[in-house]
Amino acid sequence: MPTLTELSGRLRSGSTDAVAALEDSLALIAKYDPSIHAFTALNPRAHEEAALSAARWKAGSQLSEIDGVPFAVKDNMLTAGVTSTWGSRVYEQLVPTEDELPIARLRAAGAVLVGKTNTPEFAALGTTRNSVFAQTANPWDLSTTPGGSSGGSAAAVAAGLVPFALGTDGGGSTRRPAALTGIVGFKPSVGRVPRSGGFPYLMHDLEVIGPMARRVRDIQLLMPILSPPHPSDQSSWAFQEWDGQLVAPTLSVGIVEQIGNGPVSPEQLSAAHRAGAALSILGHAAQDLVVRLDLEEIASWSAPFMQRGLYEIAATHPSFHESVEERFSLLAISGEKVTSEVLEKSLDNILQFRATLDDLFRGCDIIVCPSTAAQPWDNTLDFPPQIDGRPASPRDHAAFSGWVNAAGLPAVSIPVGFDSEGMPLGVQLIGRAGTDETILALAAALEDHLCVADPRLSHPEEEVIERLNARMI
Repeated sequence: MPTLTELSGRLRSGSTDAVAALEDSLALIAKYDPSIHAFTALNPRAHEEAALSAARWKAGSQLSEIDGVPFAVKDNMLTAGVTSTWGSRVYEQLVPTEDELPIARLRAAGAVLVGKTNTPEFAALGTTRNSVFAQTANPWDLSTTPGGSSGGSAAAVAAGLVPFALGTDGGGSTRRPAALTGIVGFKPSVGRVPRSGGFPYLMHDLEVIGPMARRVRDIQLLMPILSPPHPSDQSSWAFQEWDGQLVAPTLSVGIVEQIGNGPVSPEQLSAAHRAGAALSILGHAAQDLVVRLDLEEIASWSAPFMQRGLYEIAATHPSFHESVEERFSLLAISGEKVTSEVLEKSLDNILQFRATLDDLFRGCDIIVCPSTAAQPWDNTLDFPPQIDGRPASPRDHAAFSGWVNAAGLPAVSIPVGFDSEGMPLGVQLIGRAGTDETILALAAALEDHLCVADPRLSHPEEEVIERLNARMI
């Protein structure tokens, strides 16, 4: 399956059509997804949607550059006519009648929804497993995790099953899986991709919807469709239309090696410094930057929203406690004691943190750091028990990502090479709030400089499929 940008060009030239693109995607899913388990449901109307797109292109009335491109959506977003479970038996039978706003925008642009991708229950784990569907594997090595909670979307894109997918990011859930599977994962600024009409929010505005694809330019092609302000999402009103910036200005870049006291893979650090050196070659000023943050305190700010949200879901679903994992049942029970005053205090902490970010960025425009502190680990484990030979806590692998959500900042993870075992390495670029176009332009330039000569990154599905074939023989 070609990249989004490549497929868009083929549709425009007439060398393929939407029906053929869909059939290619479905054939790859049928052949390889029984080993990967990226998908949870397929769209029963996909062929109908593809046929309509093909007719539009033939008539010269296509809706957009992505008209006819197949895509997938993480199963914590509502999709009309396609089962939407949130990885939970509570919603196992839910078939929505309307799309959540970002999906509606993509379908209105003519993109063809292929199906839904796997997520942990309530999108609340760093791996992609639940009690409803089989656990998702990393296409680069089926014994390892693709991360979470957007692991299904990451695996589907990395294996070349679809050109792009939507994920959500509440603590790194697009960026870490992207890094672990060798693709691009984008976390927009709060409000940059408006959302409405979905499941209840369990993380206030810390969770945002972001696209995942094989190239940065694929993300740039999607953002004008996903990003226009919308009346239903007040946080989007601060933004203008996407400006299509393709060239980043000269920037000051801070290279961050560690946040907190947790362990970090040396290969991840090497990749971050390699990215910094490349940015220097491209004319940007790179220097080491020390960031001191209390990650445990920052993580605690979202906990009351999760507890209260689960309590309210449980109150409207009598079978909740019998249907969910015990950890979520306990969180829902504790949510009864979460008062409005507690929620307001957490929100105040988040807003105060966002007000201090000028100090964090003092002396630099962009932060470059690993996307994750660990490389892919055993898929039977929720987190890596060790990183760099040191014992690791459940959230040590996510040390570089969760604080970005609390800050409301844009960030993108891009692939920059491979470790000593041939597994992908990802680097994260983080910008000030509202600089989404700038960090994507910078990421595109870095991607071109570092990655374009590597055929595994230009056409990753070819090597992925070779690996899968070897394992299936």
